[in-house]
Amino acid sequence: MHKVWLGPSASHYEGALSRYPEIKLVDSSIRYFPDGESCIKLEEDVRNEDVIVLQNTAPPQDLNLRHLYQMVDVLRHNRARTITCIVPYLAYSRQDRRTHSGEPFSAEIVIRTLAMLGADTLATVELHNPKMDISTTMKLVNLSTDNLFVKWINHLTLERPVLVAPDKGSHKRIQKIAQIVDIPCVCLEKYKKADGETWYEENGELDLHSRHAIIIDDLCSSGSTLIPLCKYLTDIGIVSVNYGVTHFFANSFQLKQKIGADLKIYCTDTVPTDDSNISIEQLLFSFITKEWRIIS
Repeated sequence: MHKVWLGPSASHYEGALSRYPEIKLVDSSIRYFPDGESCIKLEEDVRNEDVIVLQNTAPPQDLNLRHLYQMVDVLRHNRARTITCIVPYLAYSRQDRRTHSGEPFSAEIVIRTLAMLGADTLATVELHNPKMDISTTMKLVNLSTDNLFVKWINHLTLERPVLVAPDKGSHKRIQKIAQIVDIPCVCLEKYKKADGETWYEENGELDLHSRHAIIIDDLCSSGSTLIPLCKYLTDIGIVSVNYGVTHFFANSFQLKQKIGADLKIYCTDTVPTDDSNISIEQLLFSFITKEWRIIS
């Protein structure tokens, strides 16, 4: 039996996880005070138990981080044997280095705080930079959504599809997925001016005219990269864009209006919105019941 403590921002996974007899959801409660503070309370004994905390830190990030810290502190105080945190979207993970001497290394602050409070393992989905230079005794696990998007692609019914890697950082991932689903791929080069203007170029090895593009991305916060990408693809003859993204924060209606092309958005529920249409339920279940034991 795997004990899982669902935090306030992960309550949308309760229905899915409660269906599995291998998972026991931990009893807890939360109080909110007039001054805006809150307090999470554990309602059962976890002494010498291995406990998995499932708490998201999508917006509002600071509130959800505070609840995560409280949960880890409570488990350590109540002598849980091990504490594993599953955080589908890890807040501040994009601040993965100091770009200027006067700026904080915010991702490191979050990770080191969890380790200090007593967490043994932190698992997150599609970490922005898995190679961050952080010194910690806590195990860091990056859960990939590749299999979820392979399944999604296999259910698409497109004539002459092509997988598009929008920048160098995504080339290997897209090439790997393209081999699995047996779809041709093209790797673009992204360029950006100092003022933020972005444009793309491709090598011309594949004729993209009248094809349907499939893009897989880890995060979309505003669409500042997606908008010029879709404009470039439509300018060279792409018929439609099917955009699969793990962490989606943008306003889909406004994006489609600005792009003005045939754009379909498919995103996971790591950031729960009305647009979420790909569940990470199986990814969570697999980690909780299989991978977690191996890593621990």
